[in-house]
Amino acid sequence: MQIADGGGGGPVIAAQSIFDSVNAFANTAASGAIEISEEGGNNLIQVIRQFRQWVADQGNDLDQLSQTRKLGETYGAKAMTPFIHQVVTDGQGFVTQLRALSDSLAKAEEGIGKAMENYRATEEANKSKANIIEV
Repeated sequence: MQIADGGGGGPVIAAQSIFDSVNAFANTAASGAIEISEEGGNNLIQVIRQFRQWVADQGNDLDQLSQTRKLGETYGAKAMTPFIHQVVTDGQGFVTQLRALSDSLAKAEEGIGKAMENYRATEEANKSKANIIEV
């Protein structure tokens, strides 16, 4: 994991790896390699939906954070104003990353749904095998 050195503009691989992991999970679930019970899957989906709703509810606050700050006329204020805006809104910015995380969780929810289907299919297959053995 690489952490930005504070110099600005450096890659933050940790955030990207979260999105890559979510996509890998969704693709693995779609392939049938992951199974999640209905109870576990429903709990995960509930948490994802609550988080995504929270992000959506923060829309006005996030929009306000994205606006350029008026910090004053001092040299320090003039120097900080564009930096603060960049920290919030650029490709690695807080608002950008928060919204991207929320979007990636939609894909995770799809993957969890598929993993729950995989679990049900395996349970049905095992139940059928058990019925054959009992007969």
